[in-house]
Amino acid sequence: MRSSPLSPVRRADFMDPALDPVRWESALDAAPDASVFQTLAWLRNWWACFGRGRLHLFEVEHAAGTTWAPFFVDGGMAFLVGAGESDYLDLPGAPLDAPTLAAVLGAVRDLEPGLLGFRLHHLAEDSPTLAALPEAAASLELESFREQEQLAPWRDLGADPAAAAGLLRKKSLRRALAGFEALAPLEVRHLRAPEQVEPLLGAFFAQHGARWAERGVASPLLTPPMQSFYRGMVRAIGVAGHLRFTAVRWRGADLAFHLGFAYRGRWMFYKPSFDLRHAALSPGQVLDHQVIAAALADGARVLDQGLGDEPYKSRYADRVRRVYDVGLYPRKSAHGAGLR
Repeated sequence: MRSSPLSPVRRADFMDPALDPVRWESALDAAPDASVFQTLAWLRNWWACFGRGRLHLFEVEHAAGTTWAPFFVDGGMAFLVGAGESDYLDLPGAPLDAPTLAAVLGAVRDLEPGLLGFRLHHLAEDSPTLAALPEAAASLELESFREQEQLAPWRDLGADPAAAAGLLRKKSLRRALAGFEALAPLEVRHLRAPEQVEPLLGAFFAQHGARWAERGVASPLLTPPMQSFYRGMVRAIGVAGHLRFTAVRWRGADLAFHLGFAYRGRWMFYKPSFDLRHAALSPGQVLDHQVIAAALADGARVLDQGLGDEPYKSRYADRVRRVYDVGLYPRKSAHGAGLR
């Protein structure tokens, strides 16, 4: 049975006193696959660092529960807050049926008379929002299009715990560990507290920048806005208890880093770096071993390797998730193949 469309309640911004952080997190209990990218801590920090245009933040009470709808409009297009640094995006909270989703989209459009359309990034293939969009769009005389598909490999650690533990015995990982340990001991720290991680971020940024420079590309982590985002994210996500940071030292120097997250059983492989000077000994595989070990020790059910189907991910993944960017435009607009 469908719920009737309700009027979304607009909140001033992410710091609105009427916006209850506990209520936000509770709403995610009803989300079928909530991620750290839907938390208030993540979205607040993203908006503080990258927010632009006009924010339209709604709270929606409906038959299935509570849902938050964080949109912003820039250049005539509406986007979900978090677009750009979030591997997965969605409307945080209980799934919306098509009429209620249409009411939310209509509320944004009513506030933006000149709106050209919506571009919703990184909706997962199993998202109820993705499923409801064609009908919701049609009721608003919009057409919906899947404009881009990306792959996100992941490992179901809970399906076969013995096989998951066997990842640590892969020959390539053991060989990389042995290669370093034969010359000098490795020092590994798994950190969660912001005050432990913040002093390491400068070295992490520099290492990531050097790795990208080797390929002739400037690392985005060397820009002041991105560094502000990472520092704010480490504080916000760390305080919330979701931060997972691995630091590996060797011969008195930083060998590798990984910044990731653990949220509701999903261990997120987010941003790695390693010292290229030791590339011949495969420091990336040493880091992979430590990250997998940390995920298993955490009791994670899923090892999520995030967006991108880089070949190295196939060593550890046993499933692939499709993630879509979806555009909604007035009818008779040609932007690609329609959603089915």
